[in-house]
Amino acid sequence: WRPRGPYEVVAANLFSGVLKQAVPRMRRALDPDGSLILSGILHEQWPETCAVVEGAGFSILSSKRRGKWVSALANAV
Repeated sequence: WRPRGPYEVVAANLFSGVLKQAVPRMRRALDPDGSLILSGILHEQWPETCAVVEGAGFSILSSKRRGKWVSALANAV
């Protein structure tokens, strides 16, 4: 994926393994104050995925669990 950005918002409905690999590129593709919407993350994989997202320069604003899935909203920091 070679983003043309910068974008104000990136939405990603990806499995955790793919998301963790793609998050640094998503960060580079966003405006400095852009937002990232995440979904498709299994609940048991959320803690590790959250750490990767935060480590890539995002702040998790909110997360929501529905059944076995987690979605989240993050802002670039």
